[in-house]
Amino acid sequence: MWEKAKQSYINNGSLDKVLAHVEMSQEDRERLKQECANAMA
Repeated sequence: MWEKAKQSYINNGSLDKVLAHVEMSQEDRERLKQECANAMA
């Protein structure tokens, strides 16, 4: 699930679209953004 969420966030740049499909804590949201930052740069 994590890799799918990361790929979705990278592809569309929208955390809201990711959260429409999965529920995650604020900590996980921040981790997702951080892990994807390099791929999106």
